[in-house]
Amino acid sequence: MSAAPRNKPPRQDIFEREMGFWDHIGELRKRIVISVLLVAACTGGAFMFMDYLMWVVTRPLTLYQPDMKLVTLAPTEAFFFYMRLCIVAGLVVASPLVLHQLWLFLAPALKPAERRKAGPVVPVVLLLFASGVAFVYFLLLPPSLKLLLSIGQQYMQANWASEYYYNFIFSLCLAGGLLFELPVVLALLGWLRIVTASLLWKQTGTALVILMLVAAIITPTGDAFTMLLFTAPLMALYFLSIAVVALIQRDARPDSRKTT
Repeated sequence: MSAAPRNKPPRQDIFEREMGFWDHIGELRKRIVISVLLVAACTGGAFMFMDYLMWVVTRPLTLYQPDMKLVTLAPTEAFFFYMRLCIVAGLVVASPLVLHQLWLFLAPALKPAERRKAGPVVPVVLLLFASGVAFVYFLLLPPSLKLLLSIGQQYMQANWASEYYYNFIFSLCLAGGLLFELPVVLALLGWLRIVTASLLWKQTGTALVILMLVAAIITPTGDAFTMLLFTAPLMALYFLSIAVVALIQRDARPDSRKTT
């Protein structure tokens, strides 16, 4: 006769297990190591697409000056330009995987209902950031570079150093990505009950002035058209934030049908 099969203990889900302090430290170390390896692998793979990455970076410039090339002012400047470009590309490609590792670390500390609500946050954050970068790259950079190239053209010849050009477009794209996270920030403040939808609606005029000032500081040309071009989507995101905060407050409102 064959022995009766043993009942296997139920598999403990990663989100349900209890961990002590040192278990949390070990889990954090594991997620950090995996994230670093993912970024390193994506950075190494970016070197295989260097020609394409250079095309992407210089496209807003060569769109109006096809023969213009960036200038290097130091023996190692081109090398470090390539390195920074590949690191940024590696971070961009690995960011969804790194955020997934962060989620695996934070999720066990959340309740099932909290995990269901927090789950869609990561894709929304990535989508908004990518939308901000794309907006700056496709709509803001080309006219700005065209205007900057035309200034003093009859007296000066534009020879832009690669380091300054890289810092210029990187800072603008980063600022666009961060500013497009406005709904996430206001939704978090609404969830913490620091702001309300009615308060945000009443402060629409103030928000418009603040966003116009931010756009004026960030936009490189300083002309009214570019400033308004950057302000318009930010105001649209602000109104979207009001709707999101209103939904959060509605879900957090106690059910009036319940009686004590």
